Parts: sequence; structure tokens; C-alpha cells
Amino acid sequence: MYAPCGMRSSRCSPTPWAACSAATRWMWRALPTRAAISVSSGQWSVASIISGRPWSIMSVKSYKELLVWQKAMLLTEETYRLAKLLPREELYALSGQMRRAAVSIPSNIAEGQARSSTKEFVNFLSIARGSTAELETQLTICVRLKYLQQSQTGPALSLCSEVGKMLNALIGKLSAAH
Repeated sequence: MYAPCGMRSSRCSPTPWAACSAATRWMWRALPTRAAISVSSGQWSVASIISGRPWSIMSVKSYKELLVWQKAMLLTEETYRLAKLLPREELYALSGQMRRAAVSIPSNIAEGQARSSTKEFVNFLSIARGSTAELETQLTICVRLKYLQQSQTGPALSLCSEVGKMLNALIGKLSAAH
């Protein structure tokens, strides 16, 4: 069998690959843990290789197992921390909008993963990607209005970029497999 990256590999464990049906499509995701996703009839599986270990397959039973959701949760926490630093007059304006956009990202990932079809999941991932761009814009506005310094928003902007790239990769792979 072929490894998810398309290369023949002796590192692949034969048992999990033999269990995969012909309808299963493997996609390579450029994530820090080097993971691949399998989508077959609404079932989600993840294969991963970490520091030279053989490929192993596990079912994704919950959105909480998705690395992109975990990163989005960190982004939400960071956004709430930054929102507390904004002036009081922005409590119901920019601050509230930032919090809503941040909450929307992991919420849409979770809702999409819980849906029954890949097409629906991709749609919700696209909404999450839009919310990521919205939050990135709002953070930039905070710096331009001198509510926050670039050094304060840097970690959140880095997370926005990382989550956005992960969402783009996941959307691309799922769209290609669907």
C-alpha cells in the first residue's frame, strides 16, 4: 500500500492499511505532527507518525481531537485576554465583536465535524476561516487605533495565521476527496 504522502513506505503498518476500504481516500496534511486524514462514508480517521514511529490509525470520535480546533481554542483564550485590555468604550463594540469572531472559529469547526457529510463540514470550515480573517482584521484595527501594541497582539495574530493555514489545508484536502 501507499503511505498518505503517496510514497511507498516500509514504515507503514500493514494491519491498519489492510482495513481501509477502496473508497477510503488518504490526504497528506502539513501539520506539525505529520498527520493524514481518511474520509470514508462520513467516518473520520487520522493516521499520524511522530518521531519515526510507524503509522497508526485512530478514529476521530470528537472535534476535540482535531489539532485545528485545539489551536482555535487557544486563539479564543488569547482574544478574551486581549479584549480585557481594550478601553471601556469599546466593551460592546470592538471588544464584543472580537470575542464573537474568536468564539465562532472553534464553534464552527466543532459543528461542522458533527455534521453527517463532508460537504457540510467543508462549509463550516469555510465559515471558521472567514471568522479567522475577521478576527485578524479586528486585531489589526486595535493596533492602528493604538488600543493595543503590536507586541500584545503578536501571539494572537500568529495563532490566526496558523489556524487559517490549517483550515485552508483541511478545506483543500476535504474538497479534493469529496
